[in-house]
Amino acid sequence: MSCLLLPTVYGQDTAAEDTSTSESVIDREEDTRIPTITFKRVENAGVKVDGILDEAVWETLTAYDDLRVVSPDSLEQPAYETQWKFFYSNDGLHVSVMSEQPKETLVARLSSRDSFITRDFVSFSLDTSGEGLYGYWFGVNLGGSVSDGTVLPERQFLNQWDGPWHGAVKELDNGYS
Repeated sequence: MSCLLLPTVYGQDTAAEDTSTSESVIDREEDTRIPTITFKRVENAGVKVDGILDEAVWETLTAYDDLRVVSPDSLEQPAYETQWKFFYSNDGLHVSVMSEQPKETLVARLSSRDSFITRDFVSFSLDTSGEGLYGYWFGVNLGGSVSDGTVLPERQFLNQWDGPWHGAVKELDNGYS
């Protein structure tokens, strides 16, 4: 399974993950690329969606951590490390995020689905066509609220689509997962 993926982390900085060789070019002065990621297939991983990354499968996967700040649009390295890992199975696509951040800077707020308020959260866009035009976006915040929607050309993010997926977050001493 391959797709164009745009992970994002808000609260500390922003960014994305890569385990493939195919890339699409962004129009920038420097040679910045959006990776096309090929996910590993794993069966019987026994993953529980609880925000705790203690299942053995997460240790076997390559972490993507070459993230960049996109808000503001500086493309600088983020202040703290964030690692994304992905795999798929007959149950669907599984995504983990380990976001390092000082505990005293974490902002957790519960909100209604698809609400955008300032707090720590992670999100990613999934383009299963690989054309970079259409897709879906998914997000979960430190308070446990989820958001999702569709992506249309010109990066129009709409939140009218509510997909059948689950997300959970766990606050840690050194950040959140």
